[in-house]
Formats: sequence, C-alpha cells, structure tokens
Amino acid sequence: MRQSDGPQILRSTNHPALESGLKTQRYMTQNPKIGIDQLWEVIQESDLLAPAQFLALKKNSQSSTTDVDSDAIARWLVKEKVLTPLQSEVLLSGHAGPFDFGRYRLQEATSQKDVWLAYDRKTSHPVWLHFFSGSTREDLKTWDAIEQLVEQARTFNSPAVVRIYECVVTRAYRFVATEIVAGDSLAKKMPLKRRLGESQALGIIQQVAGAVVALEEHGIRHGALTLEHVFPNVKQGSAKVLLPLRNGPLESNETDTNSLGRILFRLLTGRDAPEAAKISKATSKFLTALQSRDVSDKTGKLILKSVTADQSLTAKEFLKRVLQVSATNGDKGNRSKALPTEAVFVAGLSPWKKPSPVVEEAVPEMASDQDAASVTPARHSRKWPVALSLGATLCGFAILLGVAALLANLKKLDPPRPEVAVNEDELADALALSSEAKRKKLAELTASQSYVQELIADDQQTLWESPTTGFPIDVSTVPPSPRMVAAVRWRSIHESESGLRSIKSLGPQVDSMLRQLESRIGFPLAEIESSIISLHSDLKFEYESAVSVKLFKPVSLDQCLAKWGQPEPMPGIENGFGKTLGDAWWVNETDENGDVISFLVGPSERVQQVAGGEVAALSGTLRKLVASSDSNRDVNLVLPVIALFNTEGQKLFSGQKKWLNEFRLMLPAAVVGVSASLHFDEGDYLELRIDHTTDLKPGETATTMSERVSSTLQQVQVSLGQRQALPYWEPVRARFGAMLRDLSGQLRWDSEFGEVVGNAWLPPGAMHNLFTACELAIAFEPQKADLASLQKPKTPQNLQELLASKRDLNIANPPDLNVLLRDIGEEISDQYLDLPFEFSIRIAGTDLQKDGITQNQRPGPLEISNQSVSEILTQVMVSANPNKDITGASDQNCKLVWVVAEDSESPGKKFVLITTRAAAEQKGYVLPEDFQIKPQ
Repeated sequence: MRQSDGPQILRSTNHPALESGLKTQRYMTQNPKIGIDQLWEVIQESDLLAPAQFLALKKNSQSSTTDVDSDAIARWLVKEKVLTPLQSEVLLSGHAGPFDFGRYRLQEATSQKDVWLAYDRKTSHPVWLHFFSGSTREDLKTWDAIEQLVEQARTFNSPAVVRIYECVVTRAYRFVATEIVAGDSLAKKMPLKRRLGESQALGIIQQVAGAVVALEEHGIRHGALTLEHVFPNVKQGSAKVLLPLRNGPLESNETDTNSLGRILFRLLTGRDAPEAAKISKATSKFLTALQSRDVSDKTGKLILKSVTADQSLTAKEFLKRVLQVSATNGDKGNRSKALPTEAVFVAGLSPWKKPSPVVEEAVPEMASDQDAASVTPARHSRKWPVALSLGATLCGFAILLGVAALLANLKKLDPPRPEVAVNEDELADALALSSEAKRKKLAELTASQSYVQELIADDQQTLWESPTTGFPIDVSTVPPSPRMVAAVRWRSIHESESGLRSIKSLGPQVDSMLRQLESRIGFPLAEIESSIISLHSDLKFEYESAVSVKLFKPVSLDQCLAKWGQPEPMPGIENGFGKTLGDAWWVNETDENGDVISFLVGPSERVQQVAGGEVAALSGTLRKLVASSDSNRDVNLVLPVIALFNTEGQKLFSGQKKWLNEFRLMLPAAVVGVSASLHFDEGDYLELRIDHTTDLKPGETATTMSERVSSTLQQVQVSLGQRQALPYWEPVRARFGAMLRDLSGQLRWDSEFGEVVGNAWLPPGAMHNLFTACELAIAFEPQKADLASLQKPKTPQNLQELLASKRDLNIANPPDLNVLLRDIGEEISDQYLDLPFEFSIRIAGTDLQKDGITQNQRPGPLEISNQSVSEILTQVMVSANPNKDITGASDQNCKLVWVVAEDSESPGKKFVLITTRAAAEQKGYVLPEDFQIKPQ
C-alpha cells in the first residue's frame, strides 16, 4: 500500500460525484445553476489548468462568445477538450473538485459502482480507480482484506487477469488503481433469462478457467468469482477476470471450481444453479433438464461435478475437460496488448512495486470477433439456384420480400414519403412491458383462448407474447465465416396444416427448389427434424452453402451412404465421406447403435474444417442476432444487411435487383441486420428483430420501422387496383387489401431488452393466404398501358432542380431538428440513387448557439403535401423557430433560416446550410425569397 497526502485517515468519500456512488446528474439536480464569474472561479480553484492557460481561455471565451451563460461556456470547454463532461458537471454545480487523487486525475464515471476512469498525471496512462467508503469496524476489516489481496497480486501480470497496480490512501479517500477493461461485465451482458449456445458458453468459461488456473499457480485464490468479475472482449479475442476488490475474497466453502460450474450453468440456462444439496439428491433430473436445453452430456456431467463441490475436481482439471468439449479446441486466440504508457507508468510506482516479467502461462482466450480473412476455395462445388439459397428457408420472411418485390414491379409514380424517427421511452419501459407479472398473466389466459393474439388488449403498441422460449440457434456445426444463417424445423412444419400449406403456397418455383434441397441432402424434408443452412463467400466472390441436418429418426450409416450416392471415406476424417472436389458429408452424431442422427453436407473444404474442429466464430450483427434467436421457432433467418449488398449478394440476386433496391429503401440507414422468425401454433406468429447502429436509440428505430413497414403495406393496398384483373387470381386480388390491413393492424413494434422487435399473431391459415397472394401478385405483371404512365420521376441534375422537386412530409410527432433534417436528406438521397452531385444538409451549430438556438430544437406537427423541397425546408424552419408567435418566414423574429452555401474546401460544391438570420446577414448569404422581409 502507498500512502500519500498525509496520515492514513479512513473516512467516507465526500466528493459530490463519488459519495455512495452518486452520479453527477443526480447531484446536479440538487444544486442551483451558477453564474459565469462563479464558474471561472471554481475552474481556477480546481487546479485543472495552468495559470497561463486559464487566463488565455477566459480571454478567448469573452471574445468568442456573447450573451451566453455558464452552461454554454462549459460546453465550449468540453468541445475544446479542456474539460471532460464529468469535470464540467461538477464545476457547474459550484464545486472545484477534488479531481486529483494522489498522482491520478479523475476523468469519467464507468458503468460500475464507485469505479472511475482516471489517468496518471505524469505518464498519462489510463487507470480505473476503485473507491471505498465507510469507517465502521466491518468496513476496516474489508479494507484490510483488500490490501492483503492487492499485496499478493501487485507482482502478478497475466493477460487473462485485470492487472492491479496499487492501493492508495489519501487524507479523505482510499482506492485501488487497476488496469482498465473495455466493455461491460458478463453480469450486465448476460441478465437473467439470457442464454448462450453451448459453444459460446464453453468459449467464455474457457477464458475464465484459464485465468483461475493462472492465479492459483501464483498462489492466489479468487474466492468470489461471479459474472460481475468477468469482462469478455470479443474484438480482441480475449477476456479478463477482475479480482474481488469490492468485498474481498468470500469466507465460504465454495471453491473457484464450484464457481466456474455455476457460471457455466448460468450462461447455458439463463438462471442461477440450485444449491449443491438439492442437485445431489436429483442428479438424474438435473442432467435431463440440461439435455432438454441442448446441452451435451459431457458438458452436463462437468457442470454436475463442479457445482456439487467435488473437491477432486481442480480448476486445472476443469479447464482440461472444457478444452476437450469446447468447439475452439483450446485455441489461445490473441492476447490483448498493453498500452505503450504502461511500462513507464509502472516503473514510476513505488520502488518495491517493480513489474515482474510477463507470465507466459498457456491461458486460452476467446475467439476473435473478426473472422479469419482467408476463405478456402470450393472447386466445382454444387451451387443452388439463385433463390434456393434463401427462398427455401425464408418462409417467415416471404411476406416482406414479396411486398418489396411487388413494389418494385408496380413502379409507382409518387415517391415514398420521407420517414423519420420519433423519440420513444427507453429500455426501462420496454422491460416493464415484458415483466414476469405480465408473462404469468398471459400464461393463465392461454388455456381459455383459441388464438394467442387475443391474449393481449389490442392497444396497437404492446408486443405480442412469444409462443416459444428456446435457446439461440446452435452454430456449433456451421463452417467458419458464415455470411447468412437460416434454421428450419421441417418436421414441425410438416406436422402443422398451416405450415405445410404455407410452403405449398409459395408456388412451383419454391417447390422445385425444395426438391433440389432434398436431392442434395438425400432425405425427404418430412424425414428431417431440422436443418441449419449457412452461406459463405468463396474465392470467386460468390455464395456457397452448407447444410447441417438433424434426422427425425436415426438411420443406419449404410442407408445414408446409399442416399448420398456411395461417397468414399475421406482420409484422416472420421465419419467423413466424399471426394476432394464437390460436396462432402460428415456424420457428427450417432446413437448407441451407430445409426446416424445428424450430419453436415457442403463443399469438401468446409466440411473438413468443421470435422477438424474449426467452426463459426460469429462477429458483429450476425453474432448479436444469432444470440437473440429462438431455435424452437419453425423458421429462423439471420441476415446482415451488408450480406445483401456486397459483391456476393449482387450476384445472388442478379435477377431480383428491383426487389433488392426496394428492400434497401424500406430499411432505415441505421439498420445493419435483420432476423426473421416464423412459428405455426394455434395461429401464425411472425417476428422481426432489428440490429442497428448507435445513431438511433432502440425506441426511435422501432418507431421508424413501424412507420416504414406500415407505409409500405399501405402503398401496396393502394396499388392493387393497377394489377391485371385476370379471372385466375381476381378472387385473391379482391381480398388482398383486407389481408394486408389485418397484417398491418396486428404488427407491433417496440424495443425490448435493448433490441428492436416487431411481431404479429395472425389466425390459423392467414400466413399461407398471404404467401399465395404475394406469389400471384408478383407473377402477374402490371398492364403495359399502366407502365407507360408510371414512369420514374426525372432525376434532378443540380441542387436548384432538386430543391424545386415535389414531395410530401407528414409527421404527427417530429423528432429533434437535427434528426429530422438528417432523415430528410437521407430519404432524398435514397430516392435519387443516380444523383450527379452530392446532396447534404448541414447545421451551423455555432451560428445557432449565438442566437440561443439548439440543434435539438423540436418543430411542431407537420402535414405537407406535394410541395417543393425548398418549401418544405422553409416550413420546418418556421415550425422549429423558438418564437412561436411569428407570422411566417418573412417575419423579422424568424431567426432560423436555410440558405444555399458553397463548400470552402471544394469550390463549386453547394449544400443546404441551416443557420440564423443574423449570421446569414453577417456572412453575406442570400436568403431564399420566402425569408426576405417585405417592405411596408
């Protein structure tokens, strides 16, 4: 322990942002706003700035900002990176800190209680500071235990354990300085009821067990291992374990091995493991419960042995057994690299705390978040027809695909309306909608209702209850680097009248594709329990597929070989069959009689990869969406958007480019992935999950998707009259509009557990009727006479023509001004994909700030039809103007305006600039005619 700034006096933390872990936002609400002069006084007292820097900044603020308040100055200092947001908030509350604790300067709060990001003032090395409060006898006893633990661990350095630098006690504070770790702990990433597939869970526990082994070899027992102490970093291919700095090692009989088993049980089941005594009395029932969740027998027995506190099972033996069953086969992955400032920082610590050499234990780490760049060629591999790769497995997605294709064929004259996001309640409300109380109530109602859609009051908002609660799709037999994944429970579909009709209703083309799928795998679909189909990129930048098949009943190996055309055994691959070129088969599961339960078919090189232990290490949106999938659904599709628009996707859908373009226009720019699932129960259930960037909040994305899908369905209903009224499909055409209205009314969108979800329950048979209607509508082209009258609007050739083009804008609850303008710009760019110039709308934030206008100024409801872009922009400015009493755009008090400006860095390039009337006059911008003040 290092003591600084006086004698060791252990007192409660009394920093306004540290006391009891209070966030500064809570503290700020209890303090009045301070004035400008007081703000500069507390900044000077804080010792954050050198005297010369302080005077220069104060002088600059006086010359560059006028008529501002302390908030504006604080925001300016944060923007100039003079202050951090945390420091700004504390100073605005009238406190001068403290911000310096010994050699460390406080920077920001973290997601952990009483843990703050700071940096060493001498070397600028970033650290976490774990603060401790309280002066009772129990508090002091806990601190003594933590000091002993830090003393043990200060010379220990392993890539699998969060490094501890030192204990520090000042006059008023005590804390431990440690290495920082990116991301959240497993406790936050894996809340109760969230589960992982077996291969993913084993990959994580492998990292944790490796860290425990490394600690034990250094003579350190963790003693309090939980999900809160594990910080996985998939991008770096590593994971770190934090020692128990909050309460010290627990005084209990639970070993670290026991904790490892409980963590693995939690990851696989989404709930805490029962007490050891209860498990010991019902071991058979315990294993059966795990098997019902698709946990292998070896993993189940390992969990049983560890959670029952079997003292013969050490952490090293636990790790060895995990490696034996882990899909990663003990791959060490990539070790996280130390920051360049760390060596200098550690060398500057107290002399007795010199860093020890890096411990080179064989610590296994997580698979990299980025798939390997190399892709093995598939010479002469059997290709499916273009649509078979997806069409045979996308029954649940066929509605949206059909609607998009239908829109592409209609060639509507009117451009789509610009869609915008509307602010929604955040995650807390979404969680409230999915509370356990509501789930229990729904379960009680289920017994007396015929359709699930009748269970919830039709408030047009609440998500429908899911008919299944299964584990995520198991990708343990999927070859490396998949780009799209689809899972289908064929047996379940064939046992459902609605499911079977839905397949048949997709038409003769899909039926032909399914026959080819049966020919490839060698079995009728009715004899297959389920299959997982994955698409992979080859060296020709085309998609090739692999199919993992689970049979409904075991079949002898001889019978399988006969169905596969008697392929030859593959050298060095047990239960592998095929030739060097083309498809190969690998039997990955058999029963006690040696009969085949499941197998993989695909290009020879990819089958060999899986047989050799190389399986999919999912990353990005594919990983997120697979993790939130439900394998108990009849159909699952996981589709990263980029997989459609890369070179492979363009080739795959070379004959459906109109559909591809319509689908892209329907998706907001922030959407990066879509998963769709379909289930046939006592009704037809459809669910969509959306992965999006941080540009939009989950609630905003849910609203945008709801509006866009609803708008698309409405466009189809209006356009049905333009289809040919042939006798063959006229009865369907007459009812199609009502079907789509019902679908639109049943489809709910919301954010749930931070994810955007849309789902719908339809009466039995509704799905196959929708499929039939879509298939027939696409099959019958519009009348030729209609095609001549429905020409695509002419693409503007310059900004002036674009501003004169007509469009609509109807928004009942507009978002912030900056969001609304961004969406308008994106929608225009999406409509005119062949614009010969770049169109952009920019906001002059500094100009607005000088007039006291913020970028998140919110306009009122807007209902604009068939007006030019320039007129729409003008009405948005008037609606968002702070003074609501103005008479119109030409009113002198209409401060908010738009102008056409020229890019100073690219002469000749023009754009729309949102600024103020005063700034436009000062800088010589020409105001549009609507904003010019008329003479009296």
